[in-house]
Amino acid sequence: GLPPEPKPNLPEPPPESRWIAVKLDEPCGGPLTRRRSTTDDPLETGARIDRDDSVSTSHRGAASFVTDGPVRILLDSNTAIRLAMREGGPLRVTLIMGRVLLETSSPVVVSTGMADASTDRGVLQLESDDLAATAIVVEGRASYRTTQGEVAIAAGQCSTARKDAKPSTPIGCDAP
Repeated sequence: GLPPEPKPNLPEPPPESRWIAVKLDEPCGGPLTRRRSTTDDPLETGARIDRDDSVSTSHRGAASFVTDGPVRILLDSNTAIRLAMREGGPLRVTLIMGRVLLETSSPVVVSTGMADASTDRGVLQLESDDLAATAIVVEGRASYRTTQGEVAIAAGQCSTARKDAKPSTPIGCDAP
């Protein structure tokens, strides 16, 4: 037989963490569940969240945890997120449904189906449903971007994004 063809000498893709370590806060409501493939199991302190896992709460209540970033993530009831982190890059949170509050001292990007919010540090809340996604900046500043444009949101302001539209001009709003 023929020898195997040599593999092309391609550059290595950027390293990506396979998992993110978490520490659960004191329970503040319902349990957290980690969904891996088709199985659900309780999320416990010391657990590792793989980038393909989702973390969710049930209708029974909110819950929170801290990543090794450190970023404190509070999930409202009926909320689901996915986490990913590239080596040297920001923590990326995908809000699948519901409402999430993040307290961070390092860069974070939160994606919804309609917009991306990013901040270097501060407290940021995002809420998303089928029609719109709203970002509220409690502390610090954030950038809120869709395919149609971008706005800067200061502390005490919020902006709403809808599909195929620029985020709304930030207005003052009550912090959560």
